[in-house]
Amino acid sequence: MSSQLDAPFTRITNEILEEIAKRKFNGTQYGIIISILRNTYGFQRKSHGMSLSFIAEATDTKKTQVKRELDKLIEMKVIKVYAEGTYTTSREIGFNKNFREWQIEDSTLNRVHPKKSTVPESEYGEYPNSSTGGVPELGYQERKSFKENLKEITTGENNDFEKVNKEYGRIHQCMGLKPSDWPTVTALLSKGVQADLIINVMEEKHAKKVEDGGKVHSFSFYTNAIKEKHKGIGAKNSRMSIFDELERELG
Repeated sequence: MSSQLDAPFTRITNEILEEIAKRKFNGTQYGIIISILRNTYGFQRKSHGMSLSFIAEATDTKKTQVKRELDKLIEMKVIKVYAEGTYTTSREIGFNKNFREWQIEDSTLNRVHPKKSTVPESEYGEYPNSSTGGVPELGYQERKSFKENLKEITTGENNDFEKVNKEYGRIHQCMGLKPSDWPTVTALLSKGVQADLIINVMEEKHAKKVEDGGKVHSFSFYTNAIKEKHKGIGAKNSRMSIFDELERELG
C-alpha cells in the first residue's frame, strides 16, 4: 500500500489540528467535527448543506445525540451556520477555523445546555441507509488515542484509501465511508488487500443486497467477503507459482 502526497486529502493546518486536540471535546463532538471537516475542507469548500440525518449516518450516531452535541458546538462557535435550512434544503454549516472566537470552558464543556435548540425540527427528516443504532461516547483512553491519531486520519494522503472511499460513496450514493469504518478499510489495505478487490466486492454484494430488497448500512457488511476473496486469490497465486516453477524446470 503506497502513500502519495499528490493523492486527494483534506487540507487542514497543523495549528487547527493542535487546537482541536487540546480541547476536551467528547466522542460525539469529535465525530461531528471530523465529519464536517471531511465534507467541507475535504472538497475545498468552507461550508456545505448537512442535515442531522447525514451527520448521524457519517458518525454512526443517533440523530438525537447528534442534535444535542451539534447545538453545543454551534453555541460555542466551533461550528458556524452559514444559511438556515428550508423544507427542501439542509442547513449550510461549516467549521470555524478562527479558534480564537471559540467560546469554550474546558471544565464545563460537556455540561453546556443551550436554552434553545439551534437545529430546526425539520432537520429530523429520514436519510437513505440511516443507522438505527448509536455508539457510546469515547472514554478517556479512546479519546486520547483519537487525539494522537487525529492528524493521520484527517489528512487522508493514502491513494488506495481515497479510491475506496470515493467508490463507496458512488455505490451507496453518499459522501463516503463513515469515520467508524476508516480503521477497518485501513487495516485491510495495510495487509495487502487491493483497492480494486474491495471495490469489486462492494459492487457485487451491494447489487445483490438491493436486488433482494435490502440496504447496506456500513462497510462491515463487506468485510468477511473481502477477506475470503483475498484469501482465495492468494491461494490461487500460490498454486500458479508452483506450476510456473515446474514448467521452468521441465523446460
